[in-house]
Amino acid sequence: DHPGQVYYTFACRTILGLPVFTKDGRLSSDTAQGEASCPPGLPVFAGDDERELAGIPEVQPSIPFQSMIVECGPAAQGYALQRHREIFITHAAQILPEFVIAYRRE
Repeated sequence: DHPGQVYYTFACRTILGLPVFTKDGRLSSDTAQGEASCPPGLPVFAGDDERELAGIPEVQPSIPFQSMIVECGPAAQGYALQRHREIFITHAAQILPEFVIAYRRE
């Protein structure tokens, strides 16, 4: 028998590599800790189709960022997320699903 109103999520092992940080999902930004992987204000995507992250500045030959971290904060300060930060991985080879977790909200 199915237990009823159950939610499922995956716990995955990932390789972040060098992430690009953003607060709006469009342009790079500093992090809350003041660290940055590139200067603020650069596009985070390589093209309009948003399928590949931008190249790491000053690296030749060009190598794209391996992940994107979208920071959270007040919308009035330009943050797209207010609750939790999100981590985006663009290549499946960087993700290894480890567990399926079932839970109920009460």
